[in-house]
Amino acid sequence: AQQAGVISPLLFFGLTIALCWPRLARTAKFETGYLISLFLPLFLLYLFLSFQKASQANWAAAAYVGGLILVAAKWTEALRTRPHLRWLAFAGVGLALLETGILHETSWLHLPELLDPLDRARGSRDLAAQIDELQRKTGARFVIANKYMTAALLSFYLPDQPDTFMPVSSPPFNQIVLWPTYRTKHPADNAIFITDSNRVPTSVTEDFSGIEPIGEIRTSEAGRSVGRFDVFFCRRSPSDDARNSCK
Repeated sequence: AQQAGVISPLLFFGLTIALCWPRLARTAKFETGYLISLFLPLFLLYLFLSFQKASQANWAAAAYVGGLILVAAKWTEALRTRPHLRWLAFAGVGLALLETGILHETSWLHLPELLDPLDRARGSRDLAAQIDELQRKTGARFVIANKYMTAALLSFYLPDQPDTFMPVSSPPFNQIVLWPTYRTKHPADNAIFITDSNRVPTSVTEDFSGIEPIGEIRTSEAGRSVGRFDVFFCRRSPSDDARNSCK
Protein backbone atom coordinates (compact mmCIF):
# COMPACT_ATOMS: atom_id res chain seq x y z
CA ALA A 1 0.00 0.00 0.00
CA GLN A 2 2.85 2.40 0.79
CA GLN A 3 4.53 1.61 -2.53
CA ALA A 4 1.28 2.20 -4.42
CA GLY A 5 0.93 5.55 -2.69
CA VAL A 6 4.50 6.62 -3.46
CA ILE A 7 4.74 5.70 -7.15
CA SER A 8 1.04 6.54 -7.85
CA PRO A 9 -1.87 4.14 -7.37
CA LEU A 10 -2.67 4.16 -11.09
CA LEU A 11 0.91 3.30 -12.08
CA PHE A 12 0.94 0.53 -9.49
CA PHE A 13 -2.40 -0.72 -10.82
CA GLY A 14 -1.00 -0.64 -14.36
CA LEU A 15 2.05 -2.62 -13.29
CA THR A 16 -0.15 -5.21 -11.59
CA ILE A 17 -2.20 -5.61 -14.78
CA ALA A 18 0.96 -5.89 -16.89
CA LEU A 19 2.18 -8.72 -14.65
CA CYS A 20 -1.10 -10.60 -14.15
CA TRP A 21 -2.64 -10.14 -17.60
CA PRO A 22 -0.04 -11.12 -20.20
CA ARG A 23 -2.56 -10.76 -23.04
CA LEU A 24 -2.93 -7.04 -22.35
CA ALA A 25 -0.45 -6.50 -25.15
CA ARG A 26 1.80 -8.68 -27.25
CA THR A 27 5.42 -8.01 -26.40
CA ALA A 28 8.64 -9.87 -27.01
CA LYS A 29 8.91 -12.77 -24.56
CA PHE A 30 12.64 -12.44 -23.93
CA GLU A 31 12.48 -8.70 -23.14
CA THR A 32 9.33 -9.12 -21.04
CA GLY A 33 10.86 -11.99 -19.08
CA TYR A 34 14.01 -9.97 -18.47
CA LEU A 35 12.05 -7.02 -17.03
CA ILE A 36 9.91 -9.32 -14.89
CA SER A 37 13.08 -10.96 -13.54
CA LEU A 38 14.34 -7.52 -12.51
CA PHE A 39 11.10 -6.59 -10.76
CA LEU A 40 9.36 -9.63 -9.33
CA PRO A 41 11.99 -11.35 -7.11
CA LEU A 42 12.88 -8.18 -5.20
CA PHE A 43 9.26 -7.09 -4.94
CA LEU A 44 8.16 -10.48 -3.59
CA LEU A 45 11.05 -10.50 -1.11
CA TYR A 46 9.90 -7.23 0.46
CA LEU A 47 6.26 -8.31 0.25
CA PHE A 48 7.22 -11.33 2.36
CA LEU A 49 9.23 -9.20 4.80
CA SER A 50 6.30 -6.81 5.22
CA PHE A 51 4.36 -9.60 6.94
CA GLN A 52 7.20 -10.07 9.44
CA LYS A 53 7.78 -6.46 10.48
CA ALA A 54 7.03 -2.90 9.42
CA SER A 55 8.75 -1.95 6.18
CA GLN A 56 9.34 1.27 4.26
CA ALA A 57 8.04 2.09 0.80
CA ASN A 58 11.48 2.94 -0.59
CA TRP A 59 12.99 -0.47 0.23
CA ALA A 60 11.78 -1.97 -3.06
CA ALA A 61 12.84 1.05 -5.14
CA ALA A 62 15.41 -0.93 -7.16
CA ALA A 63 12.67 -3.30 -8.36
CA TYR A 64 10.85 -0.46 -10.11
CA VAL A 65 13.79 0.25 -12.43
CA GLY A 66 12.62 -2.74 -14.46
CA GLY A 67 8.98 -2.57 -13.36
CA LEU A 68 8.26 0.89 -14.75
CA ILE A 69 9.95 0.03 -18.06
CA LEU A 70 7.64 -2.98 -18.24
CA VAL A 71 4.61 -0.74 -17.61
CA ALA A 72 5.68 1.65 -20.36
CA ALA A 73 6.26 -1.16 -22.86
CA LYS A 74 3.01 -2.98 -22.13
CA TRP A 75 0.74 0.04 -22.05
CA THR A 76 2.31 1.67 -25.13
CA GLU A 77 1.49 -1.48 -27.06
CA ALA A 78 -1.94 -1.83 -25.43
CA LEU A 79 -3.01 1.68 -26.43
CA ARG A 80 -2.48 0.83 -30.09
CA THR A 81 -5.23 -1.79 -29.92
CA ARG A 82 -7.29 -0.26 -27.10
CA PRO A 83 -7.22 3.53 -27.64
CA HIS A 84 -10.08 4.02 -25.16
CA LEU A 85 -7.57 3.28 -22.35
CA ARG A 86 -5.52 6.35 -23.26
CA TRP A 87 -7.23 8.48 -20.60
CA LEU A 88 -6.15 5.98 -17.95
CA ALA A 89 -2.51 6.27 -18.99
CA PHE A 90 -2.61 10.08 -18.97
CA ALA A 91 -4.33 10.08 -15.57
CA GLY A 92 -1.66 7.74 -14.17
CA VAL A 93 1.22 9.94 -15.34
CA GLY A 94 -0.55 13.13 -14.20
CA LEU A 95 -1.21 11.74 -10.73
CA ALA A 96 2.41 10.56 -10.47
CA LEU A 97 3.68 14.05 -11.35
CA LEU A 98 1.38 15.63 -8.76
CA GLU A 99 2.50 13.18 -6.07
CA THR A 100 6.16 13.77 -6.94
CA GLY A 101 5.73 17.51 -6.42
CA ILE A 102 3.98 16.99 -3.08
CA LEU A 103 6.48 14.42 -1.81
CA HIS A 104 9.47 16.67 -2.60
CA GLU A 105 8.11 19.62 -0.62
CA THR A 106 5.34 19.39 1.96
CA SER A 107 5.89 22.61 3.94
CA TRP A 108 3.10 24.39 2.04
CA LEU A 109 0.63 21.83 3.42
CA HIS A 110 1.28 23.17 6.96
CA LEU A 111 0.97 19.72 8.49
CA PRO A 112 1.20 19.46 12.32
CA GLU A 113 4.48 18.45 13.95
CA LEU A 114 5.17 14.69 13.75
CA LEU A 115 2.66 14.25 10.89
CA ASP A 116 4.80 15.68 8.09
CA PRO A 117 6.90 12.77 6.68
CA LEU A 118 9.70 15.10 5.55
CA ASP A 119 10.24 16.48 9.06
CA ARG A 120 12.49 13.46 9.72
CA ALA A 121 15.14 15.08 7.54
CA ARG A 122 14.45 18.71 8.40
CA GLY A 123 16.24 20.66 11.09
CA SER A 124 19.48 18.70 10.66
CA ARG A 125 21.68 21.81 10.50
CA ASP A 126 20.00 23.19 13.61
CA LEU A 127 20.47 19.88 15.44
CA ALA A 128 24.13 19.67 14.45
CA ALA A 129 24.76 23.25 15.59
CA GLN A 130 23.24 22.55 19.02
CA ILE A 131 25.14 19.27 19.41
CA ASP A 132 28.39 20.97 18.40
CA GLU A 133 27.84 23.63 21.06
CA LEU A 134 27.17 20.95 23.69
CA GLN A 135 30.36 19.12 22.69
CA ARG A 136 32.40 22.27 23.19
CA LYS A 137 30.81 22.90 26.59
CA THR A 138 31.15 19.34 27.89
CA GLY A 139 34.34 18.27 26.13
CA ALA A 140 32.61 15.21 24.66
CA ARG A 141 34.73 13.82 21.81
CA PHE A 142 32.08 11.92 19.87
CA VAL A 143 28.34 11.41 19.44
CA ILE A 144 26.14 8.31 19.82
CA ALA A 145 22.58 8.32 18.48
CA ASN A 146 19.79 5.84 19.10
CA LYS A 147 18.82 5.78 15.40
CA TYR A 148 20.97 5.42 12.31
CA MET A 149 19.25 8.32 10.54
CA THR A 150 20.14 10.72 13.36
CA ALA A 151 23.71 9.42 13.44
CA ALA A 152 24.06 9.70 9.66
CA LEU A 153 22.68 13.25 9.50
CA LEU A 154 24.94 14.39 12.34
CA SER A 155 27.93 12.79 10.65
CA PHE A 156 27.20 14.94 7.59
CA TYR A 157 26.27 18.25 9.26
CA LEU A 158 28.67 18.37 12.23
CA PRO A 159 31.90 20.33 11.61
CA ASP A 160 34.59 18.25 9.87
CA GLN A 161 32.00 15.45 9.36
CA PRO A 162 33.22 13.16 12.18
CA ASP A 163 32.38 9.52 12.66
CA THR A 164 29.16 9.08 14.61
CA PHE A 165 27.98 5.90 16.27
CA MET A 166 25.03 3.82 17.40
CA PRO A 167 24.78 1.68 20.55
CA VAL A 168 26.93 -1.43 20.26
CA SER A 169 23.94 -3.65 21.08
CA SER A 170 21.94 -2.42 18.05
CA PRO A 171 20.95 -5.16 15.57
CA PRO A 172 23.08 -4.97 12.39
CA PHE A 173 20.41 -3.36 10.23
CA ASN A 174 22.72 -0.75 8.68
CA GLN A 175 26.35 -0.01 7.92
CA ILE A 176 26.89 2.27 10.94
CA VAL A 177 26.51 -0.74 13.23
CA LEU A 178 28.89 -2.79 11.09
CA TRP A 179 31.67 -0.18 11.06
CA PRO A 180 34.23 0.03 13.93
CA THR A 181 32.45 1.00 17.15
CA TYR A 182 33.22 3.76 19.62
CA ARG A 183 34.70 1.07 21.90
CA THR A 184 37.44 0.68 19.30
CA LYS A 185 37.86 4.28 18.15
CA HIS A 186 37.18 6.16 21.41
CA PRO A 187 37.94 3.74 24.26
CA ALA A 188 38.64 6.46 26.83
CA ASP A 189 36.66 9.48 25.59
CA ASN A 190 33.47 11.05 26.88
CA ALA A 191 30.46 11.15 24.61
CA ILE A 192 27.08 12.71 23.97
CA PHE A 193 24.14 10.35 23.53
CA ILE A 194 21.12 11.69 21.67
CA THR A 195 17.77 9.93 21.52
CA ASP A 196 14.18 10.61 20.54
CA SER A 197 12.83 8.13 23.11
CA ASN A 198 14.37 9.42 26.40
CA ARG A 199 15.88 6.00 27.05
CA VAL A 200 19.54 5.01 27.29
CA PRO A 201 20.31 1.44 26.09
CA THR A 202 21.95 -0.98 28.49
CA SER A 203 25.09 -1.24 26.35
CA VAL A 204 25.66 2.52 26.69
CA THR A 205 25.16 2.50 30.45
CA GLU A 206 27.66 -0.38 30.70
CA ASP A 207 30.30 1.50 28.69
CA PHE A 208 30.28 4.71 30.76
CA SER A 209 30.71 5.17 34.48
CA GLY A 210 28.34 8.13 34.63
CA ILE A 211 25.43 9.25 32.45
CA GLU A 212 23.87 12.64 33.14
CA PRO A 213 20.84 14.11 31.33
CA ILE A 214 21.77 17.41 29.73
CA GLY A 215 18.29 18.39 28.69
CA GLU A 216 16.06 18.57 25.69
CA ILE A 217 16.83 19.76 22.18
CA ARG A 218 14.11 21.08 19.90
CA THR A 219 15.00 21.58 16.27
CA SER A 220 13.35 23.97 13.86
CA GLU A 221 13.46 24.92 10.21
CA ALA A 222 11.86 27.92 8.53
CA GLY A 223 10.26 28.88 11.83
CA ARG A 224 8.59 25.48 12.34
CA SER A 225 9.35 23.06 15.16
CA VAL A 226 10.30 19.81 13.44
CA GLY A 227 11.93 17.57 16.06
CA ARG A 228 12.58 16.86 19.71
CA PHE A 229 15.50 14.95 21.27
CA ASP A 230 16.80 14.12 24.75
CA VAL A 231 20.53 14.48 25.27
CA PHE A 232 22.81 12.76 27.81
CA PHE A 233 26.45 13.33 28.72
CA CYS A 234 28.29 10.01 28.99
CA ARG A 235 31.35 10.21 31.23
CA ARG A 236 34.14 7.66 31.48
CA SER A 237 36.35 7.00 34.47
CA PRO A 238 40.04 6.01 34.17
CA SER A 239 39.13 2.36 34.80
CA ASP A 240 36.83 2.35 31.76
CA ASP A 241 39.84 2.27 29.44
CA ALA A 242 40.97 -1.08 30.78
CA ARG A 243 37.44 -2.47 30.90
CA ASN A 244 36.80 -1.59 27.24
CA SER A 245 40.12 -3.09 26.21
CA CYS A 246 38.95 -6.40 27.66
CA LYS A 247 35.74 -6.18 25.62
